[in-house]
Amino acid sequence: MADVSSAGVGRTGTFIALSSLLLPPKEGVKIPESPLGPLPDELQGDEVAETVDGIREWRGMLVQNEDQLKLIYDLAPEVLPQS
Repeated sequence: MADVSSAGVGRTGTFIALSSLLLPPKEGVKIPESPLGPLPDELQGDEVAETVDGIREWRGMLVQNEDQLKLIYDLAPEVLPQS
């Protein structure tokens, strides 16, 4: 029997993260400090990690497993604006 209690929230989080990466950054928008504290130093400046962390502030179950996170990292070069 499969556990389906999350009702696709991990897949939804993956979609939200990828669509968020498509949006241009908003200038002057202050991201509230996380109650869990900042990301580790090695993840500072990692746009994917910052995006996933930000959406998980709103709903903790978004992007639930390693495969979902890997998909975001694999597709990020396709969706991030070229610098």
